[in-house]
Amino acid sequence: MRLYHHKTDGGAEYLTDKCIDCPDESKEGVLEGATIIVRIDGDITRDAEISLGGVYDAARDLLAIANNVVSLAGFGANDYSISADERAAFVRLRDQARAAIAKAESNT
Repeated sequence: MRLYHHKTDGGAEYLTDKCIDCPDESKEGVLEGATIIVRIDGDITRDAEISLGGVYDAARDLLAIANNVVSLAGFGANDYSISADERAAFVRLRDQARAAIAKAESNT
């Protein structure tokens, strides 16, 4: 993934995953609409901040969807045309989403 530099008028510096094309053909990071924002100003040898707001929200949405599918599949594959392999795949997806959310929450 490529991250783009952005410096605010106040001097704060960021790396973001969203950019705009500049007149000189370079690219500049933008905060609006970015899903990954890393603040890099200050003493970055000591600490840094990262915001994964959109990614975190998407993981929570994915978990809700996976929970619903796993719950429906639990009532019988014949009723919902979900095979045992498909149900197992959704259970793995649900577990991965739970782990990603727990990891994100432990880092905040």
